[in-house]
Amino acid sequence: DHNYGSLTGYVEEQLAVGSTTLYSDYQTLADRHLLGLVMRHTGGNLSHASRLLGITRATLRAKLAALGLKVDRPAVEVPTTPPEE
Repeated sequence: DHNYGSLTGYVEEQLAVGSTTLYSDYQTLADRHLLGLVMRHTGGNLSHASRLLGITRATLRAKLAALGLKVDRPAVEVPTTPPEE
């Protein structure tokens, strides 16, 4: 039921160009996607989002800041492009 096509394509593309930072790039891409979707689902509510994710609000705030995701209740900006090398 899951669509991993775009993630698979991203990994294959990075392997083809000889990426040496694939793991960290993929983690960043996955985190940006997951956190953006969860924040949108919760309407920007950090408490609810942190409960769903199983992390503390402080950890969630730190991850959002590190990823450059801005929480504007009731929405969150979700980037759609993969990180550049």
